[in-house]
Amino acid sequence: MATVPKIPPGVRAVRNRFEAWRKAKSGREKIPERLWAQAAALGKRYGVNLVSHLLRLNHSDLRDRIGAVRAPKRRMAGPAFLEWTPAAPVPCAPAATAEYFLELETRPGRVLRVRSRGASVADVAELARRLVEAAP
Repeated sequence: MATVPKIPPGVRAVRNRFEAWRKAKSGREKIPERLWAQAAALGKRYGVNLVSHLLRLNHSDLRDRIGAVRAPKRRMAGPAFLEWTPAAPVPCAPAATAEYFLELETRPGRVLRVRSRGASVADVAELARRLVEAAP
């Protein structure tokens, strides 16, 4: 069952003006600028989606009228290369060399995988911290 949205103050009067204009118009007349101006003011205050629904207006047209077109987000480029020099390894037998596989999700859908041999746990933790800080 669909719920009826609560009509904010001031929207009902503009809605009535739109309905009166729709009944009185003949054919495919353009919406008068004074009605667009009132709808745009309400859209700025209550949101384009709600106002376009309540006034039965095209969402994109109302959005364009109030200038709410959003520019694409600019993403900062991360470093192309991150140099990491682990501390000097402690000499040990080759069979006992530790190997770590690090997998970091820097943002949804973007996974960074790193394989390290001969580094300590502290070194791998430091690498992970630096990678997360450098991720855009």
